[in-house]
Amino acid sequence: MQLKNTSPHRPKGMIIDIAEEDAKAIMKTGEFIESVKENLIIEKKEELPNESWLEKDIDKWVEKNANHIKYYPTKHTKKYILNLLRQENLI
Repeated sequence: MQLKNTSPHRPKGMIIDIAEEDAKAIMKTGEFIESVKENLIIEKKEELPNESWLEKDIDKWVEKNANHIKYYPTKHTKKYILNLLRQENLI
C-alpha cells in the first residue's frame, strides 16, 4: 500500500510503500493519507536534447546520459552531436 505524507515534518508529498497492516496504524497518526492516482506525485519526464537547446546544455545531457558518445565540443557542431544521438537511438 502507498501512503502520501501530509505532515510538515517530512518532505512535502513524500510517498512510502508499506504493508497494509502497518498502514492503518500510521494513518491514525494523521501524518499520512492513503495514496490514490489523484494524489500521486507524477515526476516530470526528462526532456531530450533538440535543436533549440544550447550546446552547453547538450554537453551536460550527453555527459549524464550517454557518456560513451565521443566528440569534441570545440570541433563538432550541435547538429553533428544530435545526429550522433539519433544514430544511437538515444533521442
